[in-house]
Amino acid sequence: MIIPLSYLRGFAGVVGLCSLALFPSSPMAADLVQHSGVWHYRKGTNAPPADWKTSSDASLDGSWLLGAGGIGYGDGDDVTALSDMQGRYT
Repeated sequence: MIIPLSYLRGFAGVVGLCSLALFPSSPMAADLVQHSGVWHYRKGTNAPPADWKTSSDASLDGSWLLGAGGIGYGDGDDVTALSDMQGRYT
């Protein structure tokens, strides 16, 4: 945030036409997605439809499943475990 020093007059008396840049000591973080949220995921070895990134959730075909994150297998921290994944799909 840029603050004109004239707004800080009480700190150093009257100041000329200068400015002071203040930055927070740590960046503010915001989660874009929740790891534990419910996700659409798709098993398989063939490519999804070309428009899958812009399709509404309701228009996804039956090859898309729902599961809570984390989704995966074999590392002991998966809420939605894909026990049939190894050696079949990525």
